[in-house]
Amino acid sequence: MKKRILILVIVFFYTTGQGLLAVKLSEKTIRQIEKTARECFKQEQLRFELIPLEAHEPESLAWDFDKNSLYRVFSDSLLLGYLIIDQAMGRYDPFDFLVIYQHDLKILKVEILKYRSAHGGEIASNKWLQNFEGGSGNDQQSFLEIDALSGASFSSNGLKEAVARIDKSMWSLFGRNESELR
Repeated sequence: MKKRILILVIVFFYTTGQGLLAVKLSEKTIRQIEKTARECFKQEQLRFELIPLEAHEPESLAWDFDKNSLYRVFSDSLLLGYLIIDQAMGRYDPFDFLVIYQHDLKILKVEILKYRSAHGGEIASNKWLQNFEGGSGNDQQSFLEIDALSGASFSSNGLKEAVARIDKSMWSLFGRNESELR
């Protein structure tokens, strides 16, 4: 029997027909992201808007944004926050994760989407990931001070560094005036 793993560009329209999410992810992962976003924002109907970053100079950012990894999240026309999908490096393998920000750039949630390595899966522990929640602004150093997990020190340090870089870049992009990217 064939393994049915679909990894392709998926364009998903919500039942409202207004939301759009276009990234290279499996259908299962997209459902996981949708569920997490609905829980974080306490909204059943959300709309995702890809933020085009081609016009911005990557050297001014601490994080190298993939062109399909940063989204604004709306409920109707109200901006609720932002959603970032990225990868960090464990000891041997990269892993996928999600960061959800409120509109005021406070982190609501960090979630591991796909962990590929045989060791270090403890990084997906909700209790440990809660250390990132509420962080923002000039907290990049505090992300690096979060204790690494025993048995997942490479992965937890990789995630801490990635979230710190993302946070610094988010503040560079949106901390002054969010309308600059509209």
